[in-house]
Parts: sequence; C-alpha cells; structure tokens
Amino acid sequence: MMRIVHLISVLFIILLAAGCSGDLNSNKVQFDDRNMKFTLVASRQDADSMSYTLQIKNEGQFTVRHLRMYLEYPILTELGSKQNPFKMEGKAEGTGPYHLEPGEEITYRFIAPVQEVFGTYQRLDYDNPAIELKGVVMDGDLEVPFTIGGGMAMLTQTDQF
Repeated sequence: MMRIVHLISVLFIILLAAGCSGDLNSNKVQFDDRNMKFTLVASRQDADSMSYTLQIKNEGQFTVRHLRMYLEYPILTELGSKQNPFKMEGKAEGTGPYHLEPGEEITYRFIAPVQEVFGTYQRLDYDNPAIELKGVVMDGDLEVPFTIGGGMAMLTQTDQF
C-alpha cells in the first residue's frame, strides 16, 4: 500500500513539473508582424514617373534586421490581378544592412520610371501597387526570416477605433 502511495506521489510531482514547464513556454513573447506599422508619407505622379515615400515603424519588442522593401504593380487579368514577378527595391538613407530596434522607424523611397520602362502598357495596375517587406528577427541566436506583403492601401491604412 505504501508503495502505491509513493508511486502516485512521484507521478503527481512529474505531472506537476511537466505542466509548469509548458506554462513557461506559453508566456514567451513572440514576434508579431502586425507590430510593423506602414505609413505612406508621400506619393507623386507625373507624365513620366510615379514616386512613393513609405515609413516603417517597429512598434514591437524585437529588433528586426536585414530589412529590404519592394514595390510592384500587379498584372491585371480577366479575373482581377496577379502578382508581378518584376519588383523595384526601395532606397533608404545610408547603406544597409538596415536594422530597426523597437520604437525606431525607417523611410524607403521609390521612383518608378513608368513611361520609360512600360510605355503605355495597360495591363499593370498602377492605381494599386503592392509592397513587400522582408527581413529577419532574432529568436535567441537563430535568425528567423519573415515577409510582410500586400496592397499599399491595405498596409498603410491607420487603425480606426
């Protein structure tokens, strides 16, 4: 009888310890790409080109590294649009690699020589460009890549509460 009580006590302690270690992992803060806030600072269009100035702010708790930002004009199809494999890389001040600590922001500029490159090509959606931000976030000593992408209008809209 004493052995059964001892065995049950040992099993209870093991289960309790296993349950506690799971709680520690569930409280671990994880990278959330929604903490990367996009703002369209300026846009300009003339007969030959379009330009955009976009600002990204890191409102999260993690440093993001090796940031690169791209802009593309989706290809119009009969059913809507599809991703364009040809993208422009944005220019930021200074030289890369670009890192953002929590609370910091960076500005990217795009100048799209639309007339020179595409002429009067009508199959591109110039009114709804897509943007993509690529980088890595550190998880301990491990670099974890991430990509945030979508329509510029969607990513740069402000939260309304």
